Amino acid sequence: MPVPIPVLQSRLLAAAVACLLAASVIGLAVVSEERGRAAEALSEVRSFLKDKRTATFTSTSSWTGTALAQAGGRGGKAGRGEVRLPNEAHAVTVREGDGVEEVVVHVDSRFRRTADQEADLAKDPWEPLPTNAQQADDGWSEQQRVVMDIIDYGVPVNLDALLAGLPRAVRTGPGLVRGSYALKELLPRSRSADADAERERSSLGGRVDVTVSFGAGGRLDALELALVTDTGAAEFVRTDGFRFSNWGAPVAFTLPDRSDAAGLGGAGLVGGAGGAGGGDDEARNALKQRVAVYEPARLPDGWVATGKSWAADAGQACGYFVVEYGPMPGDPRLALASSSRECPTTPVSTRDIEAARPIQIGEHPGAVIKARGPVGFTQVHGAAIMLDVGATRVFAVSSEGEQFLIDTLHRLRLVDPATV
Repeated sequence: MPVPIPVLQSRLLAAAVACLLAASVIGLAVVSEERGRAAEALSEVRSFLKDKRTATFTSTSSWTGTALAQAGGRGGKAGRGEVRLPNEAHAVTVREGDGVEEVVVHVDSRFRRTADQEADLAKDPWEPLPTNAQQADDGWSEQQRVVMDIIDYGVPVNLDALLAGLPRAVRTGPGLVRGSYALKELLPRSRSADADAERERSSLGGRVDVTVSFGAGGRLDALELALVTDTGAAEFVRTDGFRFSNWGAPVAFTLPDRSDAAGLGGAGLVGGAGGAGGGDDEARNALKQRVAVYEPARLPDGWVATGKSWAADAGQACGYFVVEYGPMPGDPRLALASSSRECPTTPVSTRDIEAARPIQIGEHPGAVIKARGPVGFTQVHGAAIMLDVGATRVFAVSSEGEQFLIDTLHRLRLVDPATV
């Protein structure tokens, strides 16, 4: 007796559903198995790193995106260095058409110097940079510090923190593990009652993809980080890659003496990212009494403050505050440093300036600066302008070009000191 068509359709549908469910179960089992294998592999790599600790490396960085189209659409740099895990490293990085940078980092100190060519690095004094402790006081997570050390300075330190519990890690092939941090997982939660700031952090899009290449015994052969952001109006992709060799062999580099450092007060320099705790708060508060801090009254749609820092000499006679801005955290495009005109030391030293010409923006006199690399107080590259606003000297740098900077500086406003 023939089976009625409706009954036959029901049976076929039930069979199809059963197949789909079975496929889903198998797929989940495969993913679960791959994640388990990834966790085992990362554990082996972390054990290897704790055992060998020292290595040499080469590095490459490239970035591209819609916002960079007017500047040729992409950029890059290449470097080499040595690492002494968990938290010491040395790197020399050549930026495309933008000079050479040397960085040394340690758990409680870090330094940078720049030059037009590598042979001139020794002539340039070391500049102290914010330390891990200062970044931790500002709420940075360990993983965020590792990612920003790679992006800002080209040094792969504290890798155990990056690989431990790497989210969404799976084995993608022999000797390959790939995981991904959502950007909002890397950023610290707001420590204030600012609901808007926490809402902005929670809704942040973008990710950092981490690819680990390893060999026998968990030997780390290569590491790649890809920062991917897309605000709808602008897309940005940055890739930083490292290839390691000579694991376990001795490496030779030394930390500069802080008395050799340039900038405010040499050995007596204090400062921090967003302000540090303890005695540094006293120096920061004293500096607020002498320096008026300015910010743009108008920014491009969607731009936010991506970073704040400050520095003062040991005698607290002079110093500066810095606020950076961009379309999203980790992508600064504009930096403003405010210091007193009476202060004999400024964020920009003469070694950073190749040429300057006078400029008048509204009622404020100043100069357009042709800078070599980052202008001392920031990682932002591009046009630079010095402007005298009353008793304050404002140094501004932007990767968006000179006209953008002029338009931005036409309208400035005072920053609430409590937020600096």
